[in-house]
Amino acid sequence: MIDQPDALMLKKLYILPSHQNRGIGTFLLRRLIERADAGAQAILLRVLRVNPARQLYERNGFRIDRSSEERYFMSYSAQASEMDSSRQA
Repeated sequence: MIDQPDALMLKKLYILPSHQNRGIGTFLLRRLIERADAGAQAILLRVLRVNPARQLYERNGFRIDRSSEERYFMSYSAQASEMDSSRQA
């Protein structure tokens, strides 16, 4: 992760295949989201189009901003998270 003034850049989040689907990625991602929310920062990442981790990111509030032939460029916004929470209340 790279900490910038206005955003956190998630560079790599690897979970060994033998440890996937156990909530480890969700746990780590939620800790990062808490940090971003506390600092009113966005989170930016890129993920290969064929990587099923994209579903993990979307479940946790990330949106696809743009794409290339190989990758999705995604972001999480603390403001968007607050709006989603208020709609559910």
